Amino acid sequence: MDDLTLIYYTDNSIPDDFSEAVRGIYVDCKYSIVSVSHKPIKFGQNICIGNFGRSLKNIYLQILIGLQLANTEYVALCEHDVLYPPSYFECRPTGISYNHNKYDMNVWLGHFTPTSNTGLAMSQCIGKRELLIKLISERIATRGAWTRPYHSFEPGRRDIKIGLEPVAYEDCQSQESVIDIIGHGYNICANGKLSINKSPNILSEVPYWGKFNDVAKKYKVPGWEKWKP
Repeated sequence: MDDLTLIYYTDNSIPDDFSEAVRGIYVDCKYSIVSVSHKPIKFGQNICIGNFGRSLKNIYLQILIGLQLANTEYVALCEHDVLYPPSYFECRPTGISYNHNKYDMNVWLGHFTPTSNTGLAMSQCIGKRELLIKLISERIATRGAWTRPYHSFEPGRRDIKIGLEPVAYEDCQSQESVIDIIGHGYNICANGKLSINKSPNILSEVPYWGKFNDVAKKYKVPGWEKWKP
């Protein structure tokens, strides 16, 4: 299918071996890729914007740049520390769709343990490009919206609280799980380091991906060599 572009965004803050290993999941990707980064990378059509600081607002700015460069009807937003199975990119919304975990939805979060996610995440969003340009532009321009507690407001989340029209969204479940690595120590929103030694689930099997500790080793998640069953 040629109706989808992947918008990959990174601030190049995570170790190179980690980010390069994660980008390896796209080797056989059949879709166009636009990457927006703080440092030059060889990945799809790369736009290097320079190091202009780490912030949630700047993430949205990077996403907007990628959206404006793409020319397909749909886009998938791809973050530098998220593992996406091929089936994830087959999701297509009628309006805007978030592939997120609510009850039995198919995203695994946290310290490499299965965790229920009842929120929305930009890194698990597939939507119509023109609609997302509108929604992201509105949020970037919303004065005062980047301060706590409204500093995280994906379309469909906290819309009314920041003075915007509520956005409808759809749940979309990919056949295999997305793995969102949120505790590796370099995140903006979750800076705690992984504590896998204390977890009883490091040998848990994730369909398609394998055991957690094997996944961590394969994708060179920071600190993986210190994790023990």
